[in-house]
Amino acid sequence: MASTQRKGLLDGCDDWEVSADLSEWDKHPDVIRRTTLGPDIVIHSPSSQQFIMVELTVPYESRMEQAHTYKKEKYLDLTKELEESGYRAKIMPIEIGTKGLAGSSAYDLLSKV
Repeated sequence: MASTQRKGLLDGCDDWEVSADLSEWDKHPDVIRRTTLGPDIVIHSPSSQQFIMVELTVPYESRMEQAHTYKKEKYLDLTKELEESGYRAKIMPIEIGTKGLAGSSAYDLLSKV
């Protein structure tokens, strides 16, 4: 029986660096800081020139889908700019509702990583 191993976003390189938009964390890579946008979390591999940008939103549970669409569109230009500069970039907005309900996007992020 053949093994069916899933490949995650972090597979293929071992130099991932994590930065967060918090004062006590390291700052985002220069290519991100030069823009007016600051994703909440940036996972970056210098060797493979990949960026995984995570943006957290805390909407009302009835507005999860709208919040996801808004954040995805907000970072669309940054994603395109990074790709045009030779990087692979992915924006992954996640929503945690005001009452603590994790949106399906949070589970999607975890399963892909």
